[in-house]
Amino acid sequence: MSRGTGGRPSIHRIYVVAGGFSLLLMGLMARLFDLQILHYAQLAGLAERQHQRTVELRGKRGTIFDRRMRELALSIDRESVYANPAEFSERPESVALVARALGLDESGVREKLRGDRQFVWLKRKAARRKRPPSAAWA
Repeated sequence: MSRGTGGRPSIHRIYVVAGGFSLLLMGLMARLFDLQILHYAQLAGLAERQHQRTVELRGKRGTIFDRRMRELALSIDRESVYANPAEFSERPESVALVARALGLDESGVREKLRGDRQFVWLKRKAARRKRPPSAAWA
């Protein structure tokens, strides 16, 4: 530090530095109070929704045969379609394209994509589409 009169550090600089650190500490304390006291319920709910959820996993069922080994019942795989509303573009043409591809109503898709959730099912157990002939891809 620079020395003022009498060989001592400038008391004015010490007060400025101490005041700056005090302001930073008070700002940090105010932000901690805001997060931990004022917004506790909102943030706790958000954390619970993101980290704790129950997912039902169904095992693949086997084929059921009669006594002559003919199939009586079998499992059919179905796919489900989901979206993250925070990452999905809500442009009308995007919503219309997704709704048309899934055979859903545009307003229903738009309604599912609104809100603060990070995961929504657009369609469960969707039927698989037949792939067009490979000549159509060329």
